Amino acid sequence: MNIYQFSAECRADVEELIHLLPGEYILSDYADEDLPDIEVLLITSYTLEEVKAIIKQVPEGHVMAETVQPATTYDGQRAYYRMDGEPITDLRQIIEILKYL
Repeated sequence: MNIYQFSAECRADVEELIHLLPGEYILSDYADEDLPDIEVLLITSYTLEEVKAIIKQVPEGHVMAETVQPATTYDGQRAYYRMDGEPITDLRQIIEILKYL
């Protein structure tokens, strides 16, 4: 079994993923009541690549897609990737994304 960790923008995003991706989920709300963010541990037989592909099916799954990592290397940082998995290398694109954070 593989153990992954990721953040989600809200519980509803994780609930959508649960319907698509079999596994055991452990959810932990952030302590800050002003933020709806969720930390998730996922135990599954799926590979990281398979998990990422399934996350892409969640319409608002961008935070999950940008943070999912093996639990042993998870750092909580968002990797700014397009939903197609290709890294954004153009600095202008990164600046545009940061305007919305």
